[in-house]
Amino acid sequence: MPIPLLLAPIITTLMQNGLTLLGNAVLAKGKDVIETKLGVELKDNPTEEQIFKLRELEVEHEEFLVNATLKQKEIELKEIELENANTDSARDMNSVIQSSASASRVAKNVPYFMDVLIVTGTMFLAYLLFNNAIPSENRDLANIAFGGVLSMSLTVLNFHRGSSARSQGKDDTIHQLATQGKNNESTN
Repeated sequence: MPIPLLLAPIITTLMQNGLTLLGNAVLAKGKDVIETKLGVELKDNPTEEQIFKLRELEVEHEEFLVNATLKQKEIELKEIELENANTDSARDMNSVIQSSASASRVAKNVPYFMDVLIVTGTMFLAYLLFNNAIPSENRDLANIAFGGVLSMSLTVLNFHRGSSARSQGKDDTIHQLATQGKNNESTN
């Protein structure tokens, strides 16, 4: 999940000062909610005294902060599950078309031709960008175009090759955190 631009300095400061739980809760619930709950203003340049106070508050409100983070992780897990279900649905549709005796050659081959075109086009554009000078007035447009084509290329690769091991590890971690949160709720 990307960090909102306005929260990045505060979350970075919290993380750098060992206040990971507090930083994750700010990311999950928002700065205003956490400030209201803790009764303190979060700054991106706190003094040593303020950091010490935040550490005390982190310990004092640990259960709330953990639950806030777990709820956010559960939402992220649901989003990932929906994204995976969407990809699985597309793969199933493709499989049905490929195995259908009545599907035309066009229906069976055009999607793969488009995939090859997207990946090849991405490599060609990357070659052009790295080996040719781009006029400064066109640099932003070229970067945006390359980002869009690269995104399409990565989508094609993800469709055909599946998600990365790192993403699977992230899924496992989120699931583990969500399970721990449910176990903690049942014991309380």
